[in-house]
Amino acid sequence: MAVKHPVIMGILNLAPDSFFDGGSHGNVAEAVKHAEVMIAEGAEIIDIGGESTRPGCTPIDAETEWARLGDVLGELAKLDVKISVDTYKLEVAERALEQGAAMVNDICAFEHLDEVMDLVKRYGAELAAMHNGRNRPSTSHILAAIAANFQRAIDGASEHNFDREKLILDVGIGFGTTPAEDIEIISRLGELAGKFRERILIGASRKSFMKIFGEPTPADRLPCTLAATMSAYLSGCAIFRVHDVKANFAVLNFAKAVHGR
Repeated sequence: MAVKHPVIMGILNLAPDSFFDGGSHGNVAEAVKHAEVMIAEGAEIIDIGGESTRPGCTPIDAETEWARLGDVLGELAKLDVKISVDTYKLEVAERALEQGAAMVNDICAFEHLDEVMDLVKRYGAELAAMHNGRNRPSTSHILAAIAANFQRAIDGASEHNFDREKLILDVGIGFGTTPAEDIEIISRLGELAGKFRERILIGASRKSFMKIFGEPTPADRLPCTLAATMSAYLSGCAIFRVHDVKANFAVLNFAKAVHGR
């Protein structure tokens, strides 16, 4: 069952080495302008990140990450939009929450679930907890691993009295998964949406598994991204983390009109 109101999360990358648009928004004015464009195109959430998490990226320390984020986030807080901070560092997340972020998008949430839930709860914010398969056993089945982590998040919410309405579950496309597994995840999203009442987030935008469909570089991958968005919507996904807001917004509007929901 598709969701009635799909939400677009527009990606605002401030890391110079991000896989698609790294370095494109190199100063505060350019970053804010891009956010304003995405809002005008239909984004309800702006997901701001200061560190690339693509495979093979070089980690940075918290101060470097915050130096990229702080001033931009301060300006975004003046806009009429929900701000998500894309970070796995608790100290960066806390500074962002203090400055007006309403969501933490954490690719490593299951490595410090207790701490991040306590932090986000303290600010009354939302948490997007992503299944990250980079360290999972090679013998584990991907759907079973995702479902197990989602259940861990729900159990953790119960233990910490964390509002489940503020919990978002991300399937983790491209994080420790093969192209075949990414396709399987997308093809079976309906099973996860049927099992868990929490909102499910997908971040498939321009990712490398699309190479197998003849889209070799990130710049080539808009067609597959739009196909993934359509498929995920029809399977019940609620939040779509994308680079190309205008095109994905049009696809979702079309899907809602055609399918009457």
